[in-house]
This record gives sequence, structure tokens and C-alpha cells, in this order.
Amino acid sequence: MNTITKYTIAIAVSLCSATTVAYAEPADSMAQDVNELKEVVVEGRRVEQIKDGINIRPTKLEKDASFSCWNLLEIMQPPTLKFDPRDKSFKDHFDNPVTYFINREPASKEEVDNLPASLIISVQVLQHPSDPMFQGTASVVNIVAKEYDYGGYTILSAQERFIQKDVFGSVFSKYQRKNWILQFQGTVGYNDVDGSITNNHSVYNFVQTAIPVEIIRNSYSKTLDHKYTFLLGTLRSTLRFGEGERNRFVVTLRGKHDDGPKTLSEGSADYSLTGEHSTTINNNDGKSTVPSIGMSLVFNTADGKYFSIDAGLGGSFNNNEFRYISDFTPEIATYVKEKVFMPSLGFSFSRSVKGNEIYAGLSNSMSRTSADYSGATVDKTHSTLGKNRFYIQYSRSINDKLNFSLITDNGLLYYGSEGFKTRYYYYYDQAAYIQWLPNSKSSASLMGRISNDAPDIAQINSAVRKTDELLEISGNPEISPAITSNIQASYSLYPNSKFNLSATLQWKHVDGLVTTDYMYHDGSVLSRYVNSGSQNLYSLNLFGSLRLLDNKLIVSPGFNVSHAHRGGLSYFDFWTAGASLSANYIPMSGMVLSAMVFSPNPKHIRGYGYCYEHQWNCILSASYKYRNWNFSVRSDPFAKYRHKTLIEKSINHYSRTEELSKMGGRYVEVSVRFQFGYGKKMDMEEDYLGRPEQVTGVL
Repeated sequence: MNTITKYTIAIAVSLCSATTVAYAEPADSMAQDVNELKEVVVEGRRVEQIKDGINIRPTKLEKDASFSCWNLLEIMQPPTLKFDPRDKSFKDHFDNPVTYFINREPASKEEVDNLPASLIISVQVLQHPSDPMFQGTASVVNIVAKEYDYGGYTILSAQERFIQKDVFGSVFSKYQRKNWILQFQGTVGYNDVDGSITNNHSVYNFVQTAIPVEIIRNSYSKTLDHKYTFLLGTLRSTLRFGEGERNRFVVTLRGKHDDGPKTLSEGSADYSLTGEHSTTINNNDGKSTVPSIGMSLVFNTADGKYFSIDAGLGGSFNNNEFRYISDFTPEIATYVKEKVFMPSLGFSFSRSVKGNEIYAGLSNSMSRTSADYSGATVDKTHSTLGKNRFYIQYSRSINDKLNFSLITDNGLLYYGSEGFKTRYYYYYDQAAYIQWLPNSKSSASLMGRISNDAPDIAQINSAVRKTDELLEISGNPEISPAITSNIQASYSLYPNSKFNLSATLQWKHVDGLVTTDYMYHDGSVLSRYVNSGSQNLYSLNLFGSLRLLDNKLIVSPGFNVSHAHRGGLSYFDFWTAGASLSANYIPMSGMVLSAMVFSPNPKHIRGYGYCYEHQWNCILSASYKYRNWNFSVRSDPFAKYRHKTLIEKSINHYSRTEELSKMGGRYVEVSVRFQFGYGKKMDMEEDYLGRPEQVTGVL
């Protein structure tokens, strides 16, 4: 059934605040339009196919019930996207994280959450879009929104979480004068999550030696004092210029300060070799400050030529105090003062020739770390981590029904420090993506990918680090990156505005897995990373949504099942099944009642041991929007703790871990948000990026 989408073009003015610019004239609030409204009514489908994806037009009921664009996305449940309420994130049907854009310009999740729903025209869900403005991203949500000719808005937010005890406040302002946009976001928070507990019981039996040795370790840790404050700030200036204001120059300043939590860990170990017993106590207390500046210059011409240059300079200043008490050694107190210098530079360009779209990018990023130690055997250390990346995406539309892309992503990782010769690791990610549109109500896609993942620093750093008196851990510079082969196929059906369904099949093979081996080293036990075995994964994922009660009730079920098998040192073989169900109900204008339920997700391993994981959530929420105010309550009322029990058994290692964490358990969250602003909005039928078809083109 066709829905009616109303394009409302309004000139709105509001009470002037101290933060408003001088050239604007104050009038009334954003919620009260004082000028005569002009409406353009267009008949059309709620979900329509466009180039590289789909375009979704939210209903008036959904927009009236949403305070921000993020609230709107949660209610809409866009087809081909999966929503996880635990961290409020979206992924596509291939499990790629979504990258957000507003009118084809990169946007953070916080910017999307502070974009008023009243400004939204449509939401585009794109896969491997050929438009170079999307920077070769695999999964894109592009929000087409009204903009200001002059003026803007400010949103104030406050949130408090009970039981888990944290509170934060934020301010977000965005003001525009023709082709210049100034944006600021600041957040301050306080956290006090006391009582997170982790219990660990491990047995190591080292049969490689002449005399078998058994070490039984028990450890207990909890958050001793998680009271800390954090401060975030972002200031961005965007200047658009050139023909049609297609080009832009962006300068972004960011800063973060975190007092850091204090943690306590207590442990004990029994050694069959000596018959001795040991107890340890670790205290950790850290702080960090992270500033950065970034600049981006983009040229995007009307004839399809694109060029951009990005430069950034960041830093990190970390202070950490670590105390270690043991039966075998005297108390060790170490104070670490760390400085990290992080420059980056990148170029990208695109050309469009007779339907062939080529996007390429080259970037380099580096991290130079200097650390001073007090109370340790090493006074100073220096290390360098670098990453070079070269990316090419070739896209071609065979006809209106068939599109394909070839992607090659190549990089060089290098790492060096005192006493460790610089080593280089080549990594790659090669993929082919095909999309077929059999009709206007469905789409099918196929992706094949082969890649190797560059190892992280902990895996290749050969320095030996003690975890207690006898157990040490070390990286291995000789390990090779694991090679992953992946084939995924997906089919999505959206026959009308009431129903949509997506199904995804996946096969994944990993060869040369990086796992942990145990051996003796200088009279102690060494845990070392090695390449061992392979792994196969088969999975099926189903998700969709159904609209009932005249679009007031949106139900979104999901189901997944997978089978995994791994050989080598860490053998396992198990089936996993899980399900979820979310519902959003709009009983009246401005009010939304939501519920999301996750079923238990068990894992059973056959072979050397087994693993059992249990995580159950039921998240309930309610929100109400009145004029410029929004009030919401959110809770997971049934999970007192996050229970996670892991039992593993290999040839020489047995471990059981139980985690009781309030961070993943019961909470009640209350928040309030207020919006004010003023100005003249652009005419979306005539001005910059007004019509959705100007962005990608409706098929």
C-alpha cells in the first residue's frame, strides 16, 4: 500500500540565546512555526530502490515520535540492517559496521544522535556505493536532511544511570551561514561502577618436559574504585565552495581527558614442581589525555572528478601507577609516564569514465611512543608503529538490474623498538561484490573475499612480560598472518511498506590461526603466540520487520545459527543458535514504547573440552517527545549480573572463568533532552542536496 510522504518547507525562528550568531533575528521556538507553511505532497512507496541501495522515507508518525535521527533509525528498523540495542549499533547483512553520512558528508554516531528528526527527508542504505563522496565504504547510511540558509540549533542532554551509577551531560550546537557551518559538541561524565568481579581457575600441565609440572592458578579481580570523570570535546568548521558548493574544507579539533578507573586483582598459585604456594596483589590506576587536530580538503566536480587530501596530528599523554605484591618478591611500585605522537596523511581520487567508476586512496599513519618508568629496571623505552594503506574500488553498472564492484585493500605494517629489529608485515583484503535487482521489491547480493590480518603488537613484540612469579608471556616476531577466505550471499525482500525480510548465508575458512602455546623458558613457564591449525564457520542469519496496527507497531524478529570447527592446539567443534525479538509501539503522537529480548546463546564443544556461554537480555524503554523536550527511561530489569562461564581444555591447559559484572547487568537509565534554535531553512526542492534523487538517483 502506498504511503503519503509530506515535504514540509518551513521558515522557523526561535528565542535568541547567548550562543546564537549576531546576524540572525530571534523569533519563536523551532516547534512553533510563525510563517505560513507550504506543503508538497508526493505519492510514493516508503521503500524504493536507488543506485547502490534503497531509499526509505519515514512516516509522519515515526518522525513525530522521534527526537533525533538516531531515535528515528531505531523505530524505523531499516531493511537490510541489523540493530543491536546493547550498544545501539547497526550492521549490514554481511556484518560490516555502518558508516554514517549526512548529505554525503562524513558524520559520527554522536552527530546522527544530535540531528533533529524534524529535519530528516529520507534515509539511504547503500552497499559499496560508487559515489566517491562515500570514500569507498562497504556499508553506508546516508541521511538526507534539510539544512539552514542561516541559523541552526542546540541540543542539551542529561542522563543518569542507576544501580550502575553513572551520569553525563552534553551540549551539541550546529549553526550555518550559507556555505559555512560551525559545529561543537562537549560531554562530561562521571562513572562509579563498583563490584565487578572476575573469578579464574586455571590448570597448566606441561607434558613437554622430562618432569610433568602442574600449576594451579586461581585469581580474583574486581573494580576497586571505578569512580572517574571524563571530558570530551569536538569543534568542527566546514566551508563549502566552488560550483554548486560541491567542494569543502573541514577543520576538526578534538580532545578527551579520562581520570581512569582503579582496579584490584588478587591471585594465588600452587606449583607441583616446588610444592610452594604464592599469593599476589595488583593495583592499577591510570589517567589519559588525548588531543588531536584534523584537516580535510575535498574537490568534487560536476563531471565526476574527485580528489581529497586528509591530514591529522594526534597525541596521547598517559599516566599509570602499578603496584605488585608477591610472596616471592618484595613490593614493586612502577610509575609509567607515556607520550604518544600520531601523525597521519592520506590522498584519494576518483574518475568516472563511460559508466566505469574508479576510486583509489593512499594513506599513512604512524604512532611513536615514548615511555618513562620509575621503580622499574628499564627507565625509558621508545617504539614505532606504522601503517601504510593503498585502496582501489572499481564499480560498474551492467544495466539497471546488475552492479558489481572489485575491491583491493593493501597495507604494510611495521613495528620496531629498543632491542627489537624493525619488522614489516604485508596484509591485504581482496573482494568482489555483485548486486542483482530482480525487481523493484527485492535485491540479492554475493560477496567473495580473501584476506590476511596483520598481527597486533602484543602478538609480535618479543619482549617477555611476567604475569606472576613463574608464568611469562611473549609475542613471536616469526608468526605469519592468518589467511581468511569468506563467501557470503544475501537476499532481501521488501514487497510493501508493511513487511521486509533478509536472509544471509556465510562460509568462512581461516588458515594458519594464531593461538597460544606453552613451554619452559629460563626456569619459568612461557606462553607464546604460534601459528596452528585452521577453522571453518558456516552460518545462517534471518532478520526482518513487520508493521501492524496501522504502522503503530513495528515488530523485528531475528534468528541465527552457526557451526564452527577448529583444529590444532585449540581444537573445538560446536553449534551456536540465537534469536532476538524487538518491538516498537507508538500508542499516541510523540510516545514510543520499546522492548528487545535476546535468547540464551549456548555453545557446546566436543573434543578436548567444552565451553558454555550464557547471556540473556531483556531491554525495555519508553520515551515521550513534547514540543522541544524529550524524556526517556531505559532498563534491563532482570539481569543482575552478566554471567559468562568459559571452560576450555586443550592438551596442556585447562581454564574456567566466571564473570559477574554490573557493567553488563541490571540498570535503570533516565534521560532528558532539550532543543532550541532559530533560522531560515533551505528550500529542499531548489537548494543544496535537497532532493534524494540528487544524491544517488532513483532507479
